[in-house]
Amino acid sequence: MSIEELNLKTLRSKIILILMMLILSVILGTVVEISLGNQWELFGDAFRSHNNYLPRREQPFFNLLFVDLFYPVY
Repeated sequence: MSIEELNLKTLRSKIILILMMLILSVILGTVVEISLGNQWELFGDAFRSHNNYLPRREQPFFNLLFVDLFYPVY
């Protein structure tokens, strides 16, 4: 086996490894996103309990932060 063949083989294995890591990170990112989405809703419920001026509807946590920052109590 020549050096060029060995270099091509290692390059292929590196590319395959990078693609596998990319696919795995996308899958794990999706799972974490879904689980955090449920967690943010729980945080929103906890924060909404002491903010009586907020509407009593289901909303995620980042919407709650938007309401707190841009619509203060007058």
